[in-house]
Amino acid sequence: MLLPVFALLLLVISGLMLDQHRRTWLEAKHSDSIDNRDQRAARAQYLRRMRASGAIGVIALLLIVKPIVPREPLLFTLYVLVLVVLCGWIFMLALVDSFATQLRLRRSRRETASLEAKLEAELQEFRKQHEKD
Repeated sequence: MLLPVFALLLLVISGLMLDQHRRTWLEAKHSDSIDNRDQRAARAQYLRRMRASGAIGVIALLLIVKPIVPREPLLFTLYVLVLVVLCGWIFMLALVDSFATQLRLRRSRRETASLEAKLEAELQEFRKQHEKD
């Protein structure tokens, strides 16, 4: 009795996640403050997350139809195998997304540190010029 409720909850969560990923992508796509590199990264992230969220929805649907899956060993084994493969696919997408996000964050931190150092140097130069006056 708990499985159908869980499956419906997963289906709703999947739908909400799909919608949120779409909204985030459209915002990034139409943003003028994002350069091409960041826009490509945002698109790749969007595609990864849409695939993972869609797979969660497919798992939910598979859990909903479980009562009508024949208990014949071959068919039930295939059913379980599809569930396991989808779970593995979601896990793999999550790892790739985590790695890509980490790389983007590192690059962003390096750029920020570089800009901070440049601004600090300009501030020091400005102070030196005004101390002479």
